[in-house]
Amino acid sequence: MRIFLLFAPGGVVQELCRAGHEVFACNSSTEFLDMTPFAPRFQSHWIQAHQKLSPTAIREIRQRLHQFQPDVIQSFTPFGLAWVNLAQGWSPFSSRQRAAVVSFRGITKRLSRFDPANWLTFYHPRVRWHACESFAVQDSMVQSRFSRSRCPVTYNTVSIGPPSQTSADTRAAWNIPTDRFLFGTIATIRPVKGIDILLRAIQQNRNENLHWVIMGSGKDETVERLLRDPQVQSRVTMLGHGHAASSHLHALDAFVMPSRSEGLCRSLIEAMLQGRPAVVSDAGGMKELVRHGIDGLVVPREEPDRLAEAMFDLAASPHVTAMGVSARDRAMQLCGAEKVTEKLLAIYREAIASQRSAT
Repeated sequence: MRIFLLFAPGGVVQELCRAGHEVFACNSSTEFLDMTPFAPRFQSHWIQAHQKLSPTAIREIRQRLHQFQPDVIQSFTPFGLAWVNLAQGWSPFSSRQRAAVVSFRGITKRLSRFDPANWLTFYHPRVRWHACESFAVQDSMVQSRFSRSRCPVTYNTVSIGPPSQTSADTRAAWNIPTDRFLFGTIATIRPVKGIDILLRAIQQNRNENLHWVIMGSGKDETVERLLRDPQVQSRVTMLGHGHAASSHLHALDAFVMPSRSEGLCRSLIEAMLQGRPAVVSDAGGMKELVRHGIDGLVVPREEPDRLAEAMFDLAASPHVTAMGVSARDRAMQLCGAEKVTEKLLAIYREAIASQRSAT
């Protein structure tokens, strides 16, 4: 199978090559550069990732599609999907029928048929299969008038590199004592991520042995006001959201994500793969990944009281280490690169067969 990918997880690309498929990957990162064991089955092209329609990107994709002539194309971002559809529209393959196109949907927001951007992406007639990041995302696609059978669930996967320093060194750099039970989260500071809910929960939690690290950028007036509370200031460390944020997860005792809405949080997967139990809201796919009382705790969204209680209970639980082990096993079972790639290949085969029967 000849597979053309845009902004795909590195683990998926490696597993596809390992399975003997020919892969052309366009990406804005450098994680695919060390793929020499898979040459000549693997080709790559660096492309700038941004949210705009880029004539340069469309032209480059058109050229690569014409050279590679894939059986199936998948973009893991909406703007990449628009680029592919526009590129294919300008470049009918001379010797082969058009490739099947598969999208990846990672948020639960319903799509509107009145939004022209959606007709360049998910509603485009060439895009007939949609890999959904969770069952919650699948439900939102069905509500947007897509067939459930064409929207199979395929959890996302992430690549975890070795930490650059020990947990103790990381905590020392943050000026956090090693005897504190440390919760952490990675999120942009915007209302949908519920950082204000987390800070309100911290206001209610009087356990002085707990500390929180928030890795994220952005501005939110409510969050800034809550951070001025001395009760919060003394126990919360705010860090910027750099590319290395996920490499610090090993320094945490537990992960927390209080989102109001979520497809399936990437940083939650990263934390669980590193053996960290999680306290999450019941938003979107997070409750699918975290089994309450087994891999962590699940609380109703937008309820700071319940979140505060859950964090206190997890920190005091004698089973917190066992929960971390279970969390890692759970994430590997659902989000491991091999498992995700297996599901994607099944979608590709269905999409190719459907495309060929329609032409």
